[in-house]
Amino acid sequence: MERISTGSLHGCEHHCGQPLPGLAGRHLHDSGFPPWFENLGKRIVKSPKVFLRDSGILHFLLGLEDPRDMPLHPRHGASWEGFALEQTLLAHGERDAYFYATQRGAELDLLLLRHGQRWGFEFKVGDAPRTTKSMHTVLRDLRLAHLWVVYPGDISYPLTENITAWPLKKIGDIGAVGSMGDAVDPL
Repeated sequence: MERISTGSLHGCEHHCGQPLPGLAGRHLHDSGFPPWFENLGKRIVKSPKVFLRDSGILHFLLGLEDPRDMPLHPRHGASWEGFALEQTLLAHGERDAYFYATQRGAELDLLLLRHGQRWGFEFKVGDAPRTTKSMHTVLRDLRLAHLWVVYPGDISYPLTENITAWPLKKIGDIGAVGSMGDAVDPL
């Protein structure tokens, strides 16, 4: 199998991923992070969410040898979600990281508690993300300071007052002054 980077599979620069060597000598490394639950008067999913931390391993297991094959694969969205989630955790840390889901279908891919506030993240592989009913429900129910829809594009732009489309390549900039308007004061 050709050596490619996990970042190149998602259109990111070399710094967004790690080299993808053969499976030999590597350990499968999955991660489970706990669900967020509080008494919201809703039936909350309470089992941990598990994802494969190394998307290169996933691509190997799926039999993908060429980065150009990934967008055509039925697991493309799940692969992107895992990759973007891992990059977000690398940029912002794994402490106080949760996912949120209700039995009725509202969900949030990642909830981070940072600077005394709740930050929400959704990961979308499309090039022009839109808001969903689930995003508005989660924003309200969890009282999020802000929700970012992380996607593989190049520019950030507001979707609503508290929801922003945000490129993965700028994931480390979240929390910097001006990256969220007045929604979050990182100091």
